[in-house]
Parts: sequence; C-alpha cells; structure tokens
Amino acid sequence: MPMNDWTMVPAGIYHAFHHGWISALPTMPLFLEPEVDVNVPLEYSYQAAFTVQPERWKRVLESRVKP
Repeated sequence: MPMNDWTMVPAGIYHAFHHGWISALPTMPLFLEPEVDVNVPLEYSYQAAFTVQPERWKRVLESRVKP
C-alpha cells in the first residue's frame, strides 16, 4: 500500500500504525447549537479520566499500546 494512500488504511491497523504520530490531543469545539460552541480540552479530559480508572483497566489499556 502506498504511504500516501490514507483512504486504504483499515481501521483495525490505523491506530497501531499512527499512535506514535500524535503527541497530544487538541482542544476542539463542542457545538451545543449551530452557532454556540464551547472548547473542550481533549488531552486534559482523557488524561483525567484515565487517572481515575482502576489499575486493572489501566493495565489492559496500556497493554494494547505498542511502542
């Protein structure tokens, strides 16, 4: 598969192939109405949610990340 053909990357390998390219998740708008949005700090939110998970589930999630 050509490296520039991103439309052909199956979802199952997309994460494993691209996980190292993302340094931090961005802050993104969450639209409450068509003209009303609030910024959501995704990286902070995901990290905060991860820290309160039981250790068992942290190990499960971390075991799926391949360096």
